[in-house]
Amino acid sequence: MSTTSPPFPTGPNYGPMYMAMLLCVGLWGVSCMQTFLYFLRYPNDEISLKFLVFSVWLLDTTHQVLVVKGVYTYLVSQFGNYQGLIDIVPEIIWAPLFTTIVGLLTQAFFVYRIWRFGKNILALPVFWALAAAYQLASCLVYVSKGTHASSALVLTDSLFTPLTISYFGTAAIVDVMIAACLTYKLLRDRSVGTKRYEKMLQRLAIFSINSGAWTAIFSLLALALFAALPSNLIYVVFDFPLCSLYCNTLLANLNVRSHVRSLAPADKGDLVLFSTVTGTDQIESEVRTIVIGRPVTDSRIYRGPVACDALSTTNATIHDKC
Repeated sequence: MSTTSPPFPTGPNYGPMYMAMLLCVGLWGVSCMQTFLYFLRYPNDEISLKFLVFSVWLLDTTHQVLVVKGVYTYLVSQFGNYQGLIDIVPEIIWAPLFTTIVGLLTQAFFVYRIWRFGKNILALPVFWALAAAYQLASCLVYVSKGTHASSALVLTDSLFTPLTISYFGTAAIVDVMIAACLTYKLLRDRSVGTKRYEKMLQRLAIFSINSGAWTAIFSLLALALFAALPSNLIYVVFDFPLCSLYCNTLLANLNVRSHVRSLAPADKGDLVLFSTVTGTDQIESEVRTIVIGRPVTDSRIYRGPVACDALSTTNATIHDKC
């Protein structure tokens, strides 16, 4: 049954929802391209890594379907029925759960890298495990309560407001810590090795900052807008795209490996220098853990001219073994 006027201003509520949907679809298209490039460029990656990539992309795709279906229900199916604008649409309620799962999988991937890179130091993994448990628990509470809520207006009550604020804050803190830990380790070791090796570390540091920066910025903006304007949906412009943003962050870090390898020492002289600098072999293995996601198991790689001559291989072949 239609009413003569909407129960709340539609401009600051469903305008942002429409813009968020467009941004989601655009980022999802980028993630589809990155997924295609990943399987094209890295056919020799481990099955577990391929499964992670496919799972994250599939979850992101499901998230896009839910967002598009939910926005379509509000803006098309309920068009003209203002009372229907405050009805609960299950797709919008369930979408944050997929964002949380994709975000936790992406964070887990980077935390594992840091754990191996930091010589199995447990401080960050333990902190992340606690933060991940809270993010998942708060999201499940939101989905459970939201699914049985009488109207969308309930989602701004005294329970949901602090729950949402703490959720965004926790996600942003974890993303910042991951980027900071990676950057600190890379910059600390940048003075060891050749100039090209130092350049590679600097590029990795910049990329690490970018990796965590975008998801943290979007989480903080969603947090700030939700806290400042809890009665409208402007915050969803930065909330809805988070799922695809996490997916693209993971894929970008995996796809950039071929570029990072091109910055590694390419001639035999550089290989000799690598093997003669104290501690470089260990740091090289650690950096490869960051770039590849697992430690180097082939001790012949970057071990000097004898190993290279024995292999009778080109530098391109050496890089392919990563």
